[in-house]
Amino acid sequence: MRTERYKLVHWLYGDEAWEPYDLHEDPEEVKNRYDTPDAQEICVQLQGTLRELKRQYQLND
Repeated sequence: MRTERYKLVHWLYGDEAWEPYDLHEDPEEVKNRYDTPDAQEICVQLQGTLRELKRQYQLND
C-alpha cells in the first residue's frame, strides 16, 4: 500500500511482517517505523485500505 507520503510493505512468506516507511523523511526506505508509536495510526489506516481492496477485488489472504 502506498500514499503520497507513506508506504506499507507486507511480507507474506517466512515470518509475516509489516514495514511502514515515511517517504518524505526516508525516501530510501531504510528505517522501518513499525515499532514507533506515531506509525501505528498509519499502519491501521493502510491495513484497512488493503483489506478493503482485497475484498473489492475478491482476493484471498
